[in-house]
Amino acid sequence: MKTYNLLAFALIFICVVQAVDWESRGLNPNVNWLTYQEATEKAKENGKHTMVLFTKPWCGACKTLKKALVQSKKFEEACQQFNVVNVEEDSENPKDNKFSPDGAYIPRVFFVSSDGVVETDIYNQRGSDKHKYYYSNDVDLVQRMKGAKIEMDYRVKNRASVDEGDRSEL
Repeated sequence: MKTYNLLAFALIFICVVQAVDWESRGLNPNVNWLTYQEATEKAKENGKHTMVLFTKPWCGACKTLKKALVQSKKFEEACQQFNVVNVEEDSENPKDNKFSPDGAYIPRVFFVSSDGVVETDIYNQRGSDKHKYYYSNDVDLVQRMKGAKIEMDYRVKNRASVDEGDRSEL
C-alpha cells in the first residue's frame, strides 16, 4: 500500500512540476496559453486554428513583444479565435522543421490550421524577406491573426471538400 501511495505522490508531483507558469514568462494572463501538444489535441475538439509564438527568456525583442501583448485588449480578443501556444524552452519545440523555414530566430509566429497544416505561407507581410515570421508589435500581429483565420477557414473548408470528392469517386 505504501508503494501505491508513493507512486501516486510521485505522479502528482511530476504533473505539478511540469505545469507551465505562463504569467512568469511575461505572457498575457487573460489568454488561455497552451503547450503545442495541448493545442494539437484541442484543435481536434474545438476546431480552432493554432497560433504558435516562439520566444526565449533572454531575448530582448521577445520581451518587448510580450510586454505589448500583455497590454493589448485587441490581442486578447483575437486569441479567443485560436488555440494559442508559447514555445520558450528547447524541450517544448515541436519536432517539425516546418517551424523554421527561414531560420530559428525569435520571436517568430506561425499559424497551424485546425486540420494540422503548418501554414508557412501565412507570415508578416510587413516584415523582412529574411525574417518573414517575425513580429515586433501587437498591432501587426493582431491584424495578421484576423487575416490568418479567414485564410485558414477557407483552406480547411476547401481541403475537406476535396477530400470528400476523392471519397465519392471510390
